[in-house]
Amino acid sequence: MTAVIQNNTALRNRIVGVLFDGGYPDYAVSLAAFRNVSTITGKYGATDYQNLFVDETLNDDELSLVVRHEILHVILNHRKRFKSYHKPNLWNMACDFELSNYYSYHDDQVMLGSERLCTGCSVAINSEY
Repeated sequence: MTAVIQNNTALRNRIVGVLFDGGYPDYAVSLAAFRNVSTITGKYGATDYQNLFVDETLNDDELSLVVRHEILHVILNHRKRFKSYHKPNLWNMACDFELSNYYSYHDDQVMLGSERLCTGCSVAINSEY
């Protein structure tokens, strides 16, 4: 039996507004590619490449950054490229490093100013890699 994913229309609408207001209309339009936008706990954002999962307690700047991050995973086709790789955690970190090239100065300031996002970045806090 598969879990039913509930679409959170209010969250989807909030994200669209945040992205348009923040100057990211292309990302707002890309949101339509996801079947559902749902809340998640224990992480700030995730995608299974069909659905988007976001922590709805993020402030608008954090929400914009996390959603754009997840959309970029889909746009850059990370899932398809992953199929031939055998270390999923290392692969995800490499993808996150790639995505950091797309962040603006404002995004860097949001991440550094956010106690949640700055400490939640496995790439930033994992000195093993």
